Amino acid sequence: MCIRDSMKDALAMHLYSTLMQRLQPGTVFDLGTAGGGSALWFADQLRAMGLPSSTVLTADIEDLRDDTCRALHAATPNLVCVHGDLSRANAVAAMLASAACGLELVDAELTELQLEAIKDKLPHPWLVAEDCHVPTAQLVRSFEMAGLEVGDYIIFEDTHPNHPDAAGMSSLDMENYSCGEWAGVKLEEVEKAMHEAGCFMIDSSIQDMYGINGATFVNSVYVKVRSLRSGP
Repeated sequence: MCIRDSMKDALAMHLYSTLMQRLQPGTVFDLGTAGGGSALWFADQLRAMGLPSSTVLTADIEDLRDDTCRALHAATPNLVCVHGDLSRANAVAAMLASAACGLELVDAELTELQLEAIKDKLPHPWLVAEDCHVPTAQLVRSFEMAGLEVGDYIIFEDTHPNHPDAAGMSSLDMENYSCGEWAGVKLEEVEKAMHEAGCFMIDSSIQDMYGINGATFVNSVYVKVRSLRSGP
């Protein structure tokens, strides 16, 4: 697997690996499987850190993996791949249920009793790597429903103002490169939603390891520090 296949740059990979070494996550959520390289990288990192029982749960709305990557995923014992619409209200809980039952399709509508029964299927701490670009507030509520705990992390990718406005753009072809608009909108949405949630703080020891916001994601490394605010 090459670094390009993971769709993560070298700085992001170091920040993730540093956080994982510190956090010792029980479950890593790789949201936005795409070609599948990032899920393999997360799974390799967990095993290299002596956490073979920790699980990578990767999800996307459709399967974009090639046959080679599907085979690698199937051969990786600590990696589970599911597919479904993560923008649905209970999508994360359904994703957990699907993974726990060995299913690949996220299509369940869960009752409260069923939801309680699956909350302990994937151990904490949780590390959520968000690269699926669904509405932030909805995603956070969905993870809260699924059992997000104090000490769990969510990292939102592609929030740097120099991030390209469309997939496939390259800085080697500046005549056809534009940036700032798409990532700026996402960053504004992320900051608004996380502020309104009232239970997260930015971990600057990770976010600013290479200098203030010296990463491909800006103000986007969040740790849950208290229960979700229930009122306005």
